[in-house]
Amino acid sequence: MVSTRSGAFLIACVALYFSSAHVLASDKPVAIDTIPPGAQVEVNGNVTCNTPCSINVPSYYFGRKHTALSAHGVNPIRVTLTKEGYAAKSVDLTTGPIHWSSLNGVNSYDYYLVSSEHFTFQLEAVGGAPAVVPPIETKISAPPSSSAIVVASPSGVSPNQIVEFNESSLIIRGVATDSAGILLVTINGSTANMRPQSAQAAEFWSEPMQIKPGNTPIEITASNSAHVETRLAFAVHYTPKAAAVNPRALSKQEIVSLLKGDVPSARIENLIEERGIKFTPTTDDLREIRRAGGSEELIQKIQEAAPPE
Repeated sequence: MVSTRSGAFLIACVALYFSSAHVLASDKPVAIDTIPPGAQVEVNGNVTCNTPCSINVPSYYFGRKHTALSAHGVNPIRVTLTKEGYAAKSVDLTTGPIHWSSLNGVNSYDYYLVSSEHFTFQLEAVGGAPAVVPPIETKISAPPSSSAIVVASPSGVSPNQIVEFNESSLIIRGVATDSAGILLVTINGSTANMRPQSAQAAEFWSEPMQIKPGNTPIEITASNSAHVETRLAFAVHYTPKAAAVNPRALSKQEIVSLLKGDVPSARIENLIEERGIKFTPTTDDLREIRRAGGSEELIQKIQEAAPPE
C-alpha cells in the first residue's frame, strides 16, 4: 500500500510533468507573406522579421485537443504588418477561443488553434504609394476591375511559364484580389479552399495534388462577385530527386578484384544486395566480370541493381 507521503510525491511528479508540456513542445514554422513583400512582422508586439519569412509557433497550436491533459495554446497569436506607404494591418493567426470539457464537465479549458502553416496578406497602399500588382493574364467581358492572382507556392510562378518542382505532392497556395471581392477560386476546375483576408482579397489553397514526372498544366480561375473571371495558367515540371548512392556501394573494379581474390560469386551477390552498385554496367563491363569468374547469377544481380538512367 502506498504511504501518504509517497502518494503526495507521485502526484507532485505527475503535475510537474504535465505543467512542463508547453515548455517541451517543439515549434513549427509558419510562413508569412505579404503583397507587396518587405513588410515588418510584429508577433504579439515583438518585431520578428520582414516578409517573406517564417515565425516559430509551438506545435500545440495545431490540431484539436482530445483530453484534459493535452498541451494547448492559451493565448491568441496576433501579427501586425507595417510597410512604408501602406496601411498597417493587424490579423489573428489563431481561431478561438475553443472550449474543451470532459464528459462530466469538470475538466475544461479554452484554447486557440493556428489553422494553416502559410499565410499571405494583401497590404493596402496609402498616400499615393504605387500599388504592386504582379503580371496577370485576364479575360474580362464586363467593365474592367482591378483583379490579380498571385501564387505563393510553388514560388516563381508567372503566366504561361514552367516552374521547376522536385516533390511528387503539390499544394497550390496564393491570394486572389479584386475590387469587387472574390467569390470563387478554382484550380484545374476544382473548387479551392478559401479564407477571406479583406473585402477585396482571399487566400486560397488546393488539396494535395499528386503529379507525375514531366509537365503538369495548372490553371487558376478567380471569379468576383459580378462573376467576372481572372485566369492564370502555368505549368509545373516535376523532376524526381535522384536517389542517394550508398557510399559503400560496389564499383566494377571492386567486383572484379573480389572475384580475382577467390571471393565466391554468391558472397558478392549478398554484398550487392546489401550495398548496391555505383556504376551502370555496360556489355564490356559484364564481359570483364565473367572473365574474372563471375557466375550468371552474379551477372543478373548486377543488372537488377543497376541505378536508373
